[in-house]
Amino acid sequence: VLLSELETSELQLERAKPNGKFAPWIFRFSAFDEESETHDLVSGEGDTSLSRENNNKTIFSGLIEITESSNVFQTSWAELIKAAKATLPCWNIDTQVIWDRFLAFNRSRGNGRVPAGFLLGFMRRWRNSLGTPTRPVVKPPARPITDPKERELLRQMQAAPTANRQFHASDLCRLIGHAAYEARVLDVIRKFGCQRFSATLAVHGRAVLAGEISR
Repeated sequence: VLLSELETSELQLERAKPNGKFAPWIFRFSAFDEESETHDLVSGEGDTSLSRENNNKTIFSGLIEITESSNVFQTSWAELIKAAKATLPCWNIDTQVIWDRFLAFNRSRGNGRVPAGFLLGFMRRWRNSLGTPTRPVVKPPARPITDPKERELLRQMQAAPTANRQFHASDLCRLIGHAAYEARVLDVIRKFGCQRFSATLAVHGRAVLAGEISR
């Protein structure tokens, strides 16, 4: 029902399966094909947003030709990018760099022309999509382990790498039986007061140190 409404709306949704019955649907809003290629920087008269003034500098409308000039300052988008980025993750990125990355992003996906809103969305997702360096996380210094029981538990756990714990569990269960395996885990939990995950690693580490299973 929604697709039918979009087809008859001003967006003029079109859908097709040009690559065969089992291929994914291709959706496009043909209304964008009729947009002016002058890249207007303001919304039309039908815009109901709060920013309808013609001097508003953060409205992205129209279409962007991905093949247009690589020098952003020779396009109508430079001032718009500069104004919009002030409150976005790319606030400290040069306007030309943003433009170059945006063009490269779309060229790599075979896009020849995209709605201007794509540029704003690209800028909003800058940190995640482009890997902009973030402030390094300073880890607090490790707490020295002074409790003998805690040191012993850690020693046993370190003997069993966490990546192989499923294989260690299977090998040990085949050797001593599932009931005995569970008994060992519960014994470690009672002795050290730790979580089951830590207890499981300790049991595996003990078995490795005792030569029951291989590391």
